[in-house]
Amino acid sequence: MLQNSGLDVEFLCRVYPGDLINWIRSKGFKVHKLQAPLTRADTESYYSHDPLNHATYGITQSQDAQETIHALQGRSLEWLIVDCYGLDRTWEEQLRSITKNIFVIDDLANRKHDCDLLLDQNFYSEAHSRYEGLVSGSTKQLLGPRYALLRKEFITSRQSLKPKSDKIKRIFVFFGGTDPDNITSKVLDALTAPNLQHLQTDVVIGLNNPNRIFIEDKVAKRKLTALHVQIDNIAELMAAADLALGAGGTTTWERLCLGLPCLIITTAENQRGSIDNLHDEGLAIILGSAPSIRVETIQQAITESIEYPEAVQHKAVRGMQLVTGGGAALVLRHLLKRTCC
Repeated sequence: MLQNSGLDVEFLCRVYPGDLINWIRSKGFKVHKLQAPLTRADTESYYSHDPLNHATYGITQSQDAQETIHALQGRSLEWLIVDCYGLDRTWEEQLRSITKNIFVIDDLANRKHDCDLLLDQNFYSEAHSRYEGLVSGSTKQLLGPRYALLRKEFITSRQSLKPKSDKIKRIFVFFGGTDPDNITSKVLDALTAPNLQHLQTDVVIGLNNPNRIFIEDKVAKRKLTALHVQIDNIAELMAAADLALGAGGTTTWERLCLGLPCLIITTAENQRGSIDNLHDEGLAIILGSAPSIRVETIQQAITESIEYPEAVQHKAVRGMQLVTGGGAALVLRHLLKRTCC
């Protein structure tokens, strides 16, 4: 949307296992690469690093900031958009020298930021007090699913949604790009139960899913099951489904926008707060967390959803009221307003 508004958009990424640098470039964007600070031995254990502690990225925030400034060759930016749990005010203050404005995307509310605009698109009952003392009084805060950043395809699919059947016949499965806990395989194991074998199933995984070979084998052995890898038509698959199984990240808002009820298995600790709030408001069904979830629990939840479809469908209708799909346009408006001033 920024590009379509006439702005030049470039990405800056550090080389890490599972990075999407080549994929971003394939979409026509320029990417500035920061080299990996990791040794080969470090790389093997990277997936277990702590994303909330920048030191575990193998480099300090100050070093990262200086490399970023060098990579951008001293150019003056209108906006620097920051999306990384390992960065805070320490890094942002140093980048003030090359940008007029800083936009931070966050959902942890656990560290201070030096930014002009902050987006937290998650659902919290006390959203407006979460960043008190963490940002300045002049920081514009965009809070809640109203601002959820969804691609245009979700708005298009929402507008052309067909009425849902009163029966659950098709399942959509997606647990993020890498799914390090391999919950996708557990769901496929659950779907081998005799009473669930009639369900059509679409399984989506990312290009860098470390368990791709095992998942491909399970999909091949189950009838009525299709595997989709790093696709661009995920909204189409969601719109066609009657029930989803997924994590509690960004796709939560995509599912709600399309009225797709979901059995949620949280895959990261930072997902719990928002998902718990959704559950308390009757907008989500939580099965548990990734490390401890059992195949039997998944089987039972799917079975109950089939037996009582009206319960999950009611949550879906309310979800569509919460997430309309226009969040990206609202955020763009704030960015352009500051850019033009």
